[in-house]
Amino acid sequence: DHADTNVQDPQEGTILEYVEEELDSPLIVNGEPGDTDGIHVFSLEEYDGSYGNQLDGMALEVYNTYVSNLFVNYSTFNGESYEYKASEPVTFEAKVQDNQIVQDEAYEEAILQVRVNMQAALDAFTYDYPEVFWMRGSGYSYSISAREQNGKYTGIISEFTMMPSLVEGYNTNITDNMNNFLENADAAAVQIAADTNGKSLYEKVKAIHDYVCEKAVYDAQNNLRVHSAGPMFIGDGHVVCEGYAKAMLILCRKLGIDCACIGGFARNSSASSGEAHMWNYVKMDNDTWYLIDATWDDQLSGIRTTYLLAGWNSKGFNHNTLREERTEKDTFSSPTEFTPQAFIYPLISDNSYLTDTETSPGHQLSKTDRKAATCTEAGNTEYWYCSVCKKYFSDEAGTKETTLAATVIPATGHQLSKTEGKAATCTEAGNIEYWNCSVCGK
Repeated sequence: DHADTNVQDPQEGTILEYVEEELDSPLIVNGEPGDTDGIHVFSLEEYDGSYGNQLDGMALEVYNTYVSNLFVNYSTFNGESYEYKASEPVTFEAKVQDNQIVQDEAYEEAILQVRVNMQAALDAFTYDYPEVFWMRGSGYSYSISAREQNGKYTGIISEFTMMPSLVEGYNTNITDNMNNFLENADAAAVQIAADTNGKSLYEKVKAIHDYVCEKAVYDAQNNLRVHSAGPMFIGDGHVVCEGYAKAMLILCRKLGIDCACIGGFARNSSASSGEAHMWNYVKMDNDTWYLIDATWDDQLSGIRTTYLLAGWNSKGFNHNTLREERTEKDTFSSPTEFTPQAFIYPLISDNSYLTDTETSPGHQLSKTDRKAATCTEAGNTEYWYCSVCKKYFSDEAGTKETTLAATVIPATGHQLSKTEGKAATCTEAGNIEYWNCSVCGK
C-alpha cells in the first residue's frame, strides 16, 4: 500500500516521499495455531495493569492518541482521521538519487521501526479499550523528508495522519452509539454493584460472569459486529468469544477489578488442534490472577462455573487441564513481513481461586419444589442444588448433602380392581372384563 508520489519540496535540499499503510487488524478470528514467536521491543518483564503500559517511545505516543481521540474525546472524532506528530522523529541516514530517496537498508529499517510501533499501539489499544467497539483497525499515512546538510541527507519521519477503519453497522452516528453504549454499560455495572453490595470479591466477579453469560447469545455471524462488545450493550447480545471477553473487561474495570483480554487457541477435545479463542484473566484479592472463560461457561443447559477463576491445573471440559487445553497467542496481530510486538500477559495461578484461598464462597443454592409421584411418573422431594460445588442438599441451609437419585419418589403404579366380563341380554347392556385404578381413576 505504498503510494508512488514523490515530490520536490519548495525548500531547496529537501525531498518528500508520501507513504500510506494499512495496519493488520488485531482481531483473532480465523487465526491458526502456528509459530507465534515475537520480539519484545519494549521494556516490561511482567504485566502491569494494561498492554499500553508495556509500550514506550512512539508506540506509547500513538497509543495515547488513540485513547485521547477515540475514547476520551470520541465526540470530537470526525469518523475519518486525525493528526499525530511524533515528539522524537524516526531518523536515518538517507541516500538521494534523481530527487528521490533510495529505498536501501537504512530506509527499510526506518519503515520497519514505524510499522512495529504503529502495530503495537493498535494491538494494545484494541485489547485495552473494547469500549471503542466501532473501530476495527487503522491505517496511517506520512511523509518522509530527506534534508541535506553538508552534502549528507538525513531521513525524517515525524508527521502522521491516523485513519481508523470502522466496523460496518457502527460506522455512522458514532457519538450517539458511543453515548448509548457507555450509558448502558454504566447501568449494568451499577446494578451489579448494588446486587453484590457487602459481598465478597468472588461473588462480585461471579455476578459479572453470570451477567455476561445471561446477556450474550453465541452467534458466529459473518460480520465484525459479533467480534466487538457492541451487541452486549446496544444490541441483541449476539456475539462470539470476543464479545464475551470484552464485555467482561468493561464491567470488571467499572467495578474496579483488574482484568485483561487474552487471545489464544483452545482445544474443545483431545483430538482438536485448537481454534482461535478469547478469554479473560482477572486479579483477585490474594494478588493473584485467574482465568475466566464466560463463553465456554455459557451452556444451553445453564451457566457453568467450570472456567470461573480457574488455574492452569484446573480441569476443563473433557477432563483436560487448562494447560493442556489452551495456549496463549504471543502476538495479537498476524505476522506479516515484519514480526509484531509480543505482549506480556498476566501470570495466572496453577490452581483455582477457591483452591488457593482454601475458602468457600458459600453455597449458591437454587430450590426445586416437591413434586408428587403419579401412577406412571416419578416425582421428587424438595431439594436444593449448589451451582458452585455442584452438590445437592435436602435443606435450605445446605448442610444436609444428598444425591439427585435420593430425591426421586418412584411412580406409585396403578391400584387396580377387576370388573369381570358380563354378557349382554335382550334388555341389559353387558361389559368386557376391565381394571380400574383407584389412584388415577383410569
